[in-house]
Amino acid sequence: MPAPGAEAAGSALVAGTSTRREQGVVPLERLHVPSDLSGERGTLRAPLERCAIAARNDYDPIYTWLSTKSSELTQASYRREAERLLLWCVLQCKKALSSLTLDDALAYRDFIADPQPAAQWIGSKGVPRFAPLWRPFAGPLKAAVPETATRVPVRPL
Repeated sequence: MPAPGAEAAGSALVAGTSTRREQGVVPLERLHVPSDLSGERGTLRAPLERCAIAARNDYDPIYTWLSTKSSELTQASYRREAERLLLWCVLQCKKALSSLTLDDALAYRDFIADPQPAAQWIGSKGVPRFAPLWRPFAGPLKAAVPETATRVPVRPL
């Protein structure tokens, strides 16, 4: 999951916990999310005592979910989709993942079919994840991919 030298989870999502955190389109492990978009107070977040995991923000359940996947290929594929969604939530939608509505999900489906602005979201294939030119997309997704990418099982946080 996390690359060598990258922090793994949770509290590192919010401001002030790591000097390696960045804003903008960066890999999940380096993402700095302002506390108001971290999901700590997401509109769909259940009280912690009702949660199946001790998720304090939107980053925690992503890593818990990824840790349940035994195959590295599956983890990488699911991480890519979760990363794209979380980046879109914070940067494009200006919402916490745990505050998304059905309308937001439909907007995301349209976005991943043609991520814009292209300079921000689309890069070359083969660029290492932690290189400055890395982007979450290598171009618009093929017609069937947006439906597959948005078919991730959703459970209350």
